[in-house]
Amino acid sequence: MERVLCVEEVLVFLRSGFIPNSKPFISILIICMLSASYLHSYGCAMVLPKNVKLPAILVFGDSIVDPGNNNYINTIGKANFPPYGRDLDGGVPTGRYCNGKVPSDLLAEEFGIKELVPPYLDPSLRINDLLTGVSFASGASGFDPLSSTLGSLPPFPPPPPGVSTHTPMAGGRRKKKRT
Repeated sequence: MERVLCVEEVLVFLRSGFIPNSKPFISILIICMLSASYLHSYGCAMVLPKNVKLPAILVFGDSIVDPGNNNYINTIGKANFPPYGRDLDGGVPTGRYCNGKVPSDLLAEEFGIKELVPPYLDPSLRINDLLTGVSFASGASGFDPLSSTLGSLPPFPPPPPGVSTHTPMAGGRRKKKRT
């Protein structure tokens, strides 16, 4: 049987000195805990019907989901050196801004699309990669045009280079059934 902590037990723990004991902090923490408890209890996950399979994933964003696009452009924002990638195959840095998989990799794997979402700018990209999904994300990009300028990157609001070419490149190799 799972034991649930009551609010009083949480307050005693907070006052024990392990965590800052300010009233705003405690209030925010309690709200977060209650929200997490609600979401866990009632579920907020979307369940796909058994006969539905997502065919592809296209990723846009910054370093949180960049699988290594910055390796192929001239920028100071790179993650292709240790310790990045130490938890991936063989510990080789891939350009992901983490030790292992980025969130888009986890989503693609969970949906059964592919294990890792490849960077769109990777020269070894195959047509099948385009059909099942790629990432256009670029670390150090952002909504503020100044952040992109400082990193010598394309700004985030306009699509990164190549986005408009994704469909024609992939479309030429599709079977009639998949169109």
